[in-house]
Amino acid sequence: MRRSGRVDAQEPPRHAAVDQSGDHALLAAGGSGQESGATPNGRDLPARADRAPHGVADRSHLVVAFTTTKAIDLTPFGFTATESRVYGTLLGLGPATGYQVARTARLARANAYAALEGLVTRGAAIRSGSRPIRFRPLDPQGLLAQVAARQGEALDRLSRALESAARPPEPETHAVDGARAVANVVQQFVARAEREVRGVLAAELWRPTLPAWRRAASRATLHLRLAGEAADTAGLVTETVAPETPTLLLVDDSSAITATGSGDQLQALWSSHPLIVELARRALGESR
Repeated sequence: MRRSGRVDAQEPPRHAAVDQSGDHALLAAGGSGQESGATPNGRDLPARADRAPHGVADRSHLVVAFTTTKAIDLTPFGFTATESRVYGTLLGLGPATGYQVARTARLARANAYAALEGLVTRGAAIRSGSRPIRFRPLDPQGLLAQVAARQGEALDRLSRALESAARPPEPETHAVDGARAVANVVQQFVARAEREVRGVLAAELWRPTLPAWRRAASRATLHLRLAGEAADTAGLVTETVAPETPTLLLVDDSSAITATGSGDQLQALWSSHPLIVELARRALGESR
């Protein structure tokens, strides 16, 4: 029997010592050894939250892959959904291999390569000739220009098909006001010319309608006189006449456009009525 006040020292249980050393080993391997604390704003912060977790390089790569995949929908213009996704990925990555594109876009490699080849075929991407082969996206403005050109050609084909399939339209006559509205009418008729455009055009309408004249010149004959002076006539203007000469155009001997005034006071009338077309033809014949 022991006396009160005297306690013999006892060794802790062996299994407790083993557990203690095991805990230390686990903490060292995990890269942690601190308990949760509080941030200056009083919120709890998990232990070692200020340190990047193991494998941070891989996670950073995944973040980059997500942020460089642009959500672009090219399907209305003849591309597949996968091609749209891959083109957006290329915009974020820049020149890249098929493997890089597949990994970033999270696609099967075969699907990524098929989409890349589709983009190259449609002119939306360029393949390098060196090894490893890399794919570079066509810049967005270049792609827009290509799509617009293809859509314009498709609309032209549709327009001609509809015109040939439909019965002859009823004659129309319309009036428009303002320089912009008049320029739009001139552009529409001139750009669709198939055989001939002749007449007089006000100089202030030349610059806004120049793309339509260039397009018409590729398939129709132009006999155009300019009322006034203008720069960059591009060899499309036959001669110049007095600035006060009113605009009078005859398109394919089937539509007539006449305009007078200037600026916001510019007024025009266009018509497919045979009588007005004949009057325009005679007026141009008398003014030659």
